[in-house]
Amino acid sequence: MSTDPEFAPEADDVGGLYLTPPKNAVMLCVDEEPSLQALERAQGRLHLPSGRALTGFSHEYKRHGTTRLFAALETATGLVKAGHYTRQRGIELLDFMNELIAECDDEMQVHVVLDNLSAHKPQYDTWLRRHPNVHLHFTPTHASWLKQIEIWLSILSRHALKGARFAKP
Repeated sequence: MSTDPEFAPEADDVGGLYLTPPKNAVMLCVDEEPSLQALERAQGRLHLPSGRALTGFSHEYKRHGTTRLFAALETATGLVKAGHYTRQRGIELLDFMNELIAECDDEMQVHVVLDNLSAHKPQYDTWLRRHPNVHLHFTPTHASWLKQIEIWLSILSRHALKGARFAKP
């Protein structure tokens, strides 16, 4: 349970956007996966006496670096846009947001759902003033389940990246 005193109004705001999205506007859910590791895992085979062979990964691996994945889900279409960064700070978020906003019509309203990570907070008032058509909506503390992009990131982590093997080119 969230102890956020603004839980109800923030949850109502985000839930209301999902239930009745603004007409002629783009609605995005934005978040990041902080450290995805590119591991080259050693793959092996175990030959059983019955003649069957089992394949799997050993505990050994080589690291080929990490990345921070920033992702935005367009709620109307289900389209996900992503960007890779070496760090996870406000400046990287704004760079990613600039890429997203550049794809939108200048007159179009853009509603962005974010969590309460300090890098997401509107300490970037000058950026918001330069983009008056962008409206930020924050989920309550400990309510990441209100961001639809979290579902996508969870599926990506559990089904596409878990146990994946990345060889260095």
